[in-house]
Amino acid sequence: MLNRDSPKINIQELKRRKRERYIILFTTILVIFLTFLGIYSSKTGNQLPIANNILVFGLININVILLLLIAFLVVRNIVKLVFERKKNILGSKLRTKFVVAFVSLSIVPTVLLFFVAAGFITNSIENWFSIQVENSLQESLIVAQAYYQNSGNNAVYYAKHISQGITENRLLDQGKQGSLKRFVKSKLDQYNLGAIEVFSPRKEGLAKVVNNEIPIEKYWYRKD
Repeated sequence: MLNRDSPKINIQELKRRKRERYIILFTTILVIFLTFLGIYSSKTGNQLPIANNILVFGLININVILLLLIAFLVVRNIVKLVFERKKNILGSKLRTKFVVAFVSLSIVPTVLLFFVAAGFITNSIENWFSIQVENSLQESLIVAQAYYQNSGNNAVYYAKHISQGITENRLLDQGKQGSLKRFVKSKLDQYNLGAIEVFSPRKEGLAKVVNNEIPIEKYWYRKD
C-alpha cells in the first residue's frame, strides 16, 4: 500500500530540498572561490609571510568544512531517498530521478574540488615550510655575516693598538724579544684574544702567543 503524505508535508519537503540544492550550489561556488584565493595567496607568500600563513590555513579549514557540508547534504538526500523507496511513498520514483540528477551534478564538482583542495593543501604546506626554512637560513646568514664583520673590525682595531704600543716602546729592537713577547702576552689577556703573532717588515715571525683556553693551535696558519 502506498503511503500518501499530505499536500502540506509535500510542499514543505519540496521547499526543504530546494533550499538544500541552493545551499550545495552556493557552497560549491564558495569552495571554488576560496580554493583559487588560497592558491593566489600561497603564490604571494613571500611578500606577507605571517599574514599569508594565517590566511592560507584559514582558507584550508574553511574549504574542508564546506566540502564536508556538501558531502553531508548529498549523503542525507540519498539516505532519505532510500527510506522513501522502501516505504513506497507516493512520488518517490519522481523524487528518485530528481535526486539522482541532483547528486550527479553535485558529486562531479565535489570530487574535482576534493582533489583540487588536496593539492592546494599540500602545496600550501610545502610552500609554508619552504618560506620558513628560507627565512631562517637568510636570517642566520645575516647574523653570521654581522658577527664575522664585527670580529674582523675588532681584529683590525686591536692590531693597530698593539702595533702602536710596539712602536712606541721600540720592542722591535735587538735584544728586546723577551719584552716583546711579554707585551704581546699582556695584550692577549687584556683583549681576550685567541692568538697574536708579530711579524717583522720582512714578514719574519718575531713573537707568537696563544690563549691556552682556546684550541687554536690546530687552526694556526703554518707557512710551508
